[in-house]
Amino acid sequence: MDYQQSKRKKNNDNLVSKEVFNISLSVLKTFIVALVNSSGNIVKANEKFLSVFNYSLDDIETLTIDMVISESSNKGLKNIYENLEKDKYWSGNLRLIDKFNQPIDSIVDILEFSDEGDKARNYLLIILPVNSSNEEEKWRSLAYTDDLTGLPNRRKFSECISYHIEKSKQQSSKFGLLFLDIDNFKHINDQYGHVVGDQLLKECASRLVEAVGNSAVIFRKSGDEFLIIVDEVGKMQDICDSIQHQFTADFYIDNSPISVYISLGDSVYPDCGLYEESLIHHADRLMYKQKKQNKSKREFVTPKR
Repeated sequence: MDYQQSKRKKNNDNLVSKEVFNISLSVLKTFIVALVNSSGNIVKANEKFLSVFNYSLDDIETLTIDMVISESSNKGLKNIYENLEKDKYWSGNLRLIDKFNQPIDSIVDILEFSDEGDKARNYLLIILPVNSSNEEEKWRSLAYTDDLTGLPNRRKFSECISYHIEKSKQQSSKFGLLFLDIDNFKHINDQYGHVVGDQLLKECASRLVEAVGNSAVIFRKSGDEFLIIVDEVGKMQDICDSIQHQFTADFYIDNSPISVYISLGDSVYPDCGLYEESLIHHADRLMYKQKKQNKSKREFVTPKR
């Protein structure tokens, strides 16, 4: 092996790889990712880390976690270590610094993990800088927000569920997904027009936000479909009940009462799937099953005269 081949191999060994570390591709593309061993050495990093922190692949060999955490944030390391010792996980805000000592305020998630047969503690750092320019933040916000309802959109959902999958994988934990569809939305659009339909979707989004509070995050998938990520699986039934309760009362659009019927399906990671597509498919299937049951019940009820 010549010098250039040897150097390329060494550089590849310093890059975080999806295959070796089982990290979802969207996490690698979206976030800054670094792997730290029990001695505090940064042993691998993705290309985004190198770009943002102004390091080269060769720098990784001598880089330590202390070199990227600012002096002000170093004071809180004791709390971080205590949380990692207890929960194998820590999340919070840290002021990091690049190669030239420039501050990079970031949201950082740290997950403890170990390879099979390896008792040494290793740590996965997932970093999201928050001190971007106002213009950049504005466009980022627009890219991840649904124009009509103001909810996070399908693109943001993919980013968030990738993060939840990675976090749950490392912690051997679970999270829930709800798929909500408005049963009679086409009928409402046909009867009242698309302007009323759009206003109704906005009102539906507001009621969903009120129903879930801080227990879940709601995304508009498309049309009259919504996705909801629930951190604590034990709260899923309460959230479903709260949503159903919110939709028992009529909506009033231009003083016209409109009844809205919904169907909900659910899935749980990893019981119902290991990937975004499989989790959505499982929840979607249960949602359509409930939709058929709801339709049968409504057709069975004798209309009032």
